[in-house]
Amino acid sequence: MEPAIKQDVEIISARDYIMVVPPEGLNFWEIFLALGQLIQMSEFREKNDIWIFRKGHVDFLYADLFKLIDFVKTHCTAKTKRKKTAIVVETRMQLSLAESYANMGRDLPRMIKVFTDFKAAEEWARGSL
Repeated sequence: MEPAIKQDVEIISARDYIMVVPPEGLNFWEIFLALGQLIQMSEFREKNDIWIFRKGHVDFLYADLFKLIDFVKTHCTAKTKRKKTAIVVETRMQLSLAESYANMGRDLPRMIKVFTDFKAAEEWARGSL
């Protein structure tokens, strides 16, 4: 059963990267829908992306990570110029889930790295492979 989505995810195409800012907290369906929106953007093939998660309610299970990995494997091709996804987190729960996702996604066509500092994530996303 799909729960009601709180609000739209903010997706900003900056000069050097795409920034994805879900509503506060961690919700599987919001992340899933945002990922779908992101990969449909023409800029996605040209730019790295930075996801910014803020404190709030967690409605996300460890098992949801497998669903996200499968979705990315199916829909994100290796034919992109930029191949980095930075994840910025604020809480221990977010950190744990994000690091698990990064480890599970080692074989994905995009490199995933977790940060607790936006500036560090931005520098990494701007850098070349």
